[in-house]
Amino acid sequence: MKATNPFRFRGPAEKEFLVGREKERKQLLSVLKNSQSALLYAPRRFGKTWLLQTIMNDSYRKGILPIYLDFFPLSSEIHFLESYTTSIAEACCKSTTQAQEFSTELLRFLGARVVLINKNQWTLQYNWDKTTDTIKTIARLVFSLPETIARKRNLKIGVIFDEFQEINKLNGERWEKEMRTIFQHQRNVGYIFSGSKTHLLLNMFTDSRRAFYQSAAMFTLSDISSTEWEEYISKRFATTGIVLSKEVLGQILSLTNGHPYYTQQLCYFLWEAVKMRKKVTIDDIDHSFDESLTNEDAYFRQVWEELPLTQRKLLIAIAKEGGKHILSGDFLLGNSLGPVSSVQLAAKALTQQKGILDKIKDEYQFTDPFFRIWIRREIL
Repeated sequence: MKATNPFRFRGPAEKEFLVGREKERKQLLSVLKNSQSALLYAPRRFGKTWLLQTIMNDSYRKGILPIYLDFFPLSSEIHFLESYTTSIAEACCKSTTQAQEFSTELLRFLGARVVLINKNQWTLQYNWDKTTDTIKTIARLVFSLPETIARKRNLKIGVIFDEFQEINKLNGERWEKEMRTIFQHQRNVGYIFSGSKTHLLLNMFTDSRRAFYQSAAMFTLSDISSTEWEEYISKRFATTGIVLSKEVLGQILSLTNGHPYYTQQLCYFLWEAVKMRKKVTIDDIDHSFDESLTNEDAYFRQVWEELPLTQRKLLIAIAKEGGKHILSGDFLLGNSLGPVSSVQLAAKALTQQKGILDKIKDEYQFTDPFFRIWIRREIL
């Protein structure tokens, strides 16, 4: 039987592919078990969603019913309420019959109707009066549903809101107030608010003028240590009879900087390259690294093409020279960046709105290390 690639960088989460997150997994699971609230923030592709999916799988085994909603695709307030209701129903119902009973018992206020997609799949359609006043009333009923269900079924529920900062596009501060008003009285429901645009998300929970101010324990995903990565990579390769030298391990991590997504991706391509001859050279790593960059090219080009010129110029300058002293005269003049005010606005947009940069102490850094390398190779 042919060996299966022992690395994953996409697809459903499985605990065996989760590296260095055991502490966070246990802590966040405890938050849900004790009906508390947590904020989880990390840059995009840093393993956040995989961790959340693992926590959901663990929740079932701990007797906690998980409900998951991704805010990223939501386009309107109505879309939000209906999608959240559907997520609740999907978590609670394992069959069409259960869904019909659930909608009849708990979702009459939304005019919910079960619609068959095929023999084994169903969804909900809604028919309700979508006026401004009605939306507010319906929202309170929807936000109360998890606690109602938890009491009826005598269980704990864990709600996970992913990319929660996107609620800002849906008249966010209004919804924050409505949600906080309901959530703070719930005794059987725990919440994890998660997202990748760190500045937007932190502002929602640390600004005293916002409804969720100091309402959640805060967690971030820190870098995974070289020791943990070396142990994981060595073991995964060894399962297919490939032994890696210290030099090879060091080269892998120097290229990915230990970034979870890119380390898994590079190792995936590397294993594909050497699976037959069972030997890894530095040239193999360099070739696989090029493959990884090529794999991301379409995505990086799309991101790049959507950026205005001032932001592109600033990214080029930081990719070339680093992100210290970006407002100094030498940096501005040497990179033709224009006035300080324009650079300040560009830096603010790239950090707080788009999450492409992060400011660590006095230095702006790329949240995606491969994007910086791509700029240096394709744009400079």
